[in-house]
Amino acid sequence: MNLFDRVVVKEDFIITGLDIIKSGTIGTVRNLTSELATIQIDFIDGRQKLITTSIQTLRNATTKDLDMMIKTVADCMKIINPMFSPGSKYITLNDEIFVIEAIILALNEEYDLFYIKDKNKKTEQVNRKFIDSASYIPFEETKLFMKKEISKETEIPTETFSKTEEPLAPKIIRDQPSKVEIDEFKISINGFEFNIREDNIDLGIITRDKLEVYINTLTKLKNILKEKKYHE
Repeated sequence: MNLFDRVVVKEDFIITGLDIIKSGTIGTVRNLTSELATIQIDFIDGRQKLITTSIQTLRNATTKDLDMMIKTVADCMKIINPMFSPGSKYITLNDEIFVIEAIILALNEEYDLFYIKDKNKKTEQVNRKFIDSASYIPFEETKLFMKKEISKETEIPTETFSKTEEPLAPKIIRDQPSKVEIDEFKISINGFEFNIREDNIDLGIITRDKLEVYINTLTKLKNILKEKKYHE
């Protein structure tokens, strides 16, 4: 068993303060020691649900497990990092923005494949390393549905997501305040975190040795905020 493996719970067990974790529950390993594994088994209210259990209670998932257990958008969201979900937007080092259109689940998350679409509506398949080289844009909401297919050559479930008028995927909805809603969020680019509140940006403190990278990061931040304003 390795980090980011997809695994299956072998038997029912109870975790203090939680319901019974049922046999057959599928998850993704987020942390691993010689005896314990922390796995993601759900995605609720915008947060990953993690449990820690003995590795003896788990087994590695098979392609058949993924085929049987991952049937809907909600099922897929339970075991993936939400930053890599279909509909997520990214910006590359060359300031090109793309959207994840579909995800092909593998038996280890690091080997997942993605279909992305750029601004010219060109679609291509990329791996996780390509996604990791770009910066996540956290404020785009997309309505999706999922169609599931099986590749005979690889026998890996292919989760295909597309836009639709009726959302079947979880969608974050902001609380509506009684007066004025403050647009406030955070963006992380190249290891720098920016707090955005309306038209104000907290740029923080930067050391001299990181100045050049910081300047390039500010250019990327400007492009992201310009894209956000365009979609509002």
